[in-house]
Amino acid sequence: MRVRRVNRYYCDFCGKGGCAGGHMKKHEAHCTLNPNRICRFCKRADLGQHTDIPALVLTMPDPKKHLITHRDKYTGEWTTLEITEAANAALPLLRENTTNCPACIMAVLRLAKIPVPAVTDFKFNDEVKAFWQQINEDDEEHSEFG
Repeated sequence: MRVRRVNRYYCDFCGKGGCAGGHMKKHEAHCTLNPNRICRFCKRADLGQHTDIPALVLTMPDPKKHLITHRDKYTGEWTTLEITEAANAALPLLRENTTNCPACIMAVLRLAKIPVPAVTDFKFNDEVKAFWQQINEDDEEHSEFG
C-alpha cells in the first residue's frame, strides 16, 4: 500500500484550492474577491490600475436592502434577492470608473456580494470577447507587419 501526503494551498479570498503554491500565490494576486487585486486586463490594455476597488464597492446597491421575504401557508417562508433593477442602474457609473474593464466590473460585483447574473446589462463572456477584439484590433493597427 502506498500513502502519499500532498500539501494543498487555498486562496484566502475565494477558497479555491490547488497543489502548487506558486500557482495559488499567482491566483490570489489576481482573484476577483481580493480587494487589492492586480487586474491583468487593465495591465494588458494599459488602462491603469483600479486600486480603489473597495471605494467602487460602496457605490453599488446593498444586497441586504433588496431581500424580499415571501410567505405562504404551504411552503412557509423564503427569501429572494431582487437587486437587478438597482444594480443595472448603478452599472453605467461603474463602467465609467473602471474604464469598462470586464474583470474589474466583475470584481466589484463579487465584492459587493451581488450575483453577477443578476446584473442583466452585464454579460461577462460577451464583454470579454469585445474587450479582446478591441485589443487585437489596436495591436493590428500598431503592428509593423500589418
